[in-house]
Amino acid sequence: MDYNQKTDLLQDETLSQKLIKKGFWLYLFSYLIAPAGYIVRLLISNSPEVSVEEVGILYSIISLVSFLNVYNDLGLTESLQYFLPKFWIRKEYNHIKTTIWLSLGAQMLTSLLIVGGLLIGNERLANNYFHSEQARTILQYFCIYFLGINLFQTLQSIFIAFQKTFDYQVIDFVRMRSIVGFTAFCFFSGRQSIERYSLNWLIGLGIGLLLGGVIYFRKYRSPLMQGKFERDRPMLKEYSRYALWAFIGANVGNLFGQIIQQMVIYFLGAEAAGYYANFLSLFLIGNMLFAPIMTLLFPLVSELIEKKDHQKVGILCSFFYSYLSIGILIFSAFMMLFSREITILLFGEKFLASGELLGWFSLF
Repeated sequence: MDYNQKTDLLQDETLSQKLIKKGFWLYLFSYLIAPAGYIVRLLISNSPEVSVEEVGILYSIISLVSFLNVYNDLGLTESLQYFLPKFWIRKEYNHIKTTIWLSLGAQMLTSLLIVGGLLIGNERLANNYFHSEQARTILQYFCIYFLGINLFQTLQSIFIAFQKTFDYQVIDFVRMRSIVGFTAFCFFSGRQSIERYSLNWLIGLGIGLLLGGVIYFRKYRSPLMQGKFERDRPMLKEYSRYALWAFIGANVGNLFGQIIQQMVIYFLGAEAAGYYANFLSLFLIGNMLFAPIMTLLFPLVSELIEKKDHQKVGILCSFFYSYLSIGILIFSAFMMLFSREITILLFGEKFLASGELLGWFSLF
């Protein structure tokens, strides 16, 4: 008996079972995780000892790391979500092991090169790009964070490829709640420096990565590593071609916001970057409502296509086209009408300019 039979990495369930059971975990954890980022931002923004400029520096560095993180693996890790379910159904265990190691190797190699460049140019970036000496320490913290988040996201891609929404979400829940916990400790204990707040991101990631590693080694390593590493040229060519398109189109919407964040801090300075950072967080708050089910949809469609169940693919597409657009329109109208009140409630009056931006751009 092979591992495909002994394990339930990809359970044979009806479409309704997959959407209801897995969607439950997605939305439960999403509503627990998503507010965490806003709580952290709320605490930092309302810290008397932290200025608008310092908020701008911190979130501009986070934005830079996020921007580099989108493309540093050349689309290979994102491709795991599409290929692993197909290879598992076909029992092509050699392909599974090969693609995982290929993605991880590319991830680590490019990450080390990028981190090396950031550390070498640390002082120049701080003075000439972020216009602040404080940025040196924060950038050093996030260089380590950059290495860890790439490994963390590789684990997440493996979990979501097999539609294990609980595993995928629980490690992110632990990571974000740890960041919230340490940030709250700094806020209420009077340790309200931007450097301490920055370090909390690294500590939270370490805790989430530790849990993710334990889950992977206990549930996934044996079945996924049962094959051999091989150089199958047709498979590698197909995988690389798909990764290229994933590389080109990865997170285009979020990426656009990160590019603007970098332009704002470079051309307009840290204060403007602080206003824009909090505006962008409010502008993207709709992701908390609509992104979770889209995360499940990608590997689910891949599985249905491989099983040639085109009727269910059509049902899924029809459902989301009909209801998702209506929900987005209603939410956008709400954010436009109450933009000022929402901003003051969350971040205080010193970030009122962020609310003005939100009111203008909510319809987009």
